[in-house]
Amino acid sequence: PVLAMSQSIDTLAMARKKFPGAQANLDALCRRFEINNTHRDLHGALVDADLLANVYIELLGGRQPGLSLDASQENEGEAP
Repeated sequence: PVLAMSQSIDTLAMARKKFPGAQANLDALCRRFEINNTHRDLHGALVDADLLANVYIELLGGRQPGLSLDASQENEGEAP
């Protein structure tokens, strides 16, 4: 089935709103957020989707430092 436009997110519009006047292409946003894109030789859909997912997280406010979903790691500040 076709995805309705109301269920889509325009990351280009988000980037332009957050950084008016700045470049908003994927390479520029990777540089801005210090996301490693050195493995991006060509415009491959899978690589670009992975990079865009990381850019999207940063556009939303970034990753939460120290957040881990791995139960085997000790959480800082957790009571014994």
